[in-house]
Amino acid sequence: MMLKVKLRWRDLFFVFMGCIIATVANNWTYFHFNKEISVSDLFTAVLGGFLGLYIGSKLSSDASSDRIEKDLLISELSPLKIMLVELHNGVERNTLSLPVAVQLFKNASQLVNSTISTLKMCKPNDEVDFNLQLALGKLRTLNNEVTNFRTAPRNILAIPSARNPILLARIKEVNELATLVILKVNRL
Repeated sequence: MMLKVKLRWRDLFFVFMGCIIATVANNWTYFHFNKEISVSDLFTAVLGGFLGLYIGSKLSSDASSDRIEKDLLISELSPLKIMLVELHNGVERNTLSLPVAVQLFKNASQLVNSTISTLKMCKPNDEVDFNLQLALGKLRTLNNEVTNFRTAPRNILAIPSARNPILLARIKEVNELATLVILKVNRL
């Protein structure tokens, strides 16, 4: 079992200072110390230490809040990929029923719209927003194409075998767009 250690900036600072103190203690004969400490040197050392701790904690908290926003956006988009896989499998096997298809497209559209509004609140980004709008447009087109087929017994969509590869390719395009958006959100 691997042990995970989470170090913060101030922990690294204390380890670094400990190494310096240990080095000085081991080689104390090479250093010359006066029994006096100048006020400016003491002020500089204390100020430098506090400044280092402040900058480290500020950078850490900023990175943490950015990661939370990214994780929120990614977690909102993850169910979309699952829906697209379910849609892909249903079309590929010709087992997709009309009510299931309608519900999948409705949920996927709501999910993309919700992600767009969350993106605008968290980290407005035109490129990611454009890709999400493009995915939404392709989902609507795909919805119209899939749900317009006549139904066979048990409400199964009768998709002609000639249309299957085209629909599968379009589902793959939307899935690739969702993956692209997740990658771009992760790079924000």
